[in-house]
Amino acid sequence: MGPNLFLLWQADHGLTLTGMDPSRVAIDGAGAEMRQREASSIGLEVGAADQLCCLPDSSADVVLADAVLMYIPPDLIAKTLAEMLRVSRFGVVLSTWHFDGSVDKGPEAVQTVHYDEETWVYDYRRLLATTPAIKVEISPYPADVWRDKRWNRYGAIVMIQHDR
Repeated sequence: MGPNLFLLWQADHGLTLTGMDPSRVAIDGAGAEMRQREASSIGLEVGAADQLCCLPDSSADVVLADAVLMYIPPDLIAKTLAEMLRVSRFGVVLSTWHFDGSVDKGPEAVQTVHYDEETWVYDYRRLLATTPAIKVEISPYPADVWRDKRWNRYGAIVMIQHDR
């Protein structure tokens, strides 16, 4: 329903915001919500995170994804991150699940992904380690932010900056 878009718009009506979801039903619902809140200037598009073809290169200052990438399977995660970086001028901000593959599995079994109750949890530092000119900063959510045990364990803000 676009609560993050609404909060960003509410903070600064001058922002140009576009929300995207692969579901037409979700986009229609978000559109109705935005009209009800008188925030109809927010653009909404049907589209998938790994196929941002409706957006030109460097057309967004920042790409924000909230609880999206945990549903992207490993065979599409690199493409999805590349698309987000392609359309952003400065970088990507993710509210997502992150784990440190070397800490969670032991240094002898470094991993970039594991599956936890029908969702994917990635080690974003390792996933992006070979991407040139990328800086990854990970800030775990404080323990008291979420009631959900998995958000408490994995929840983080992942900021990915790149040089253009």
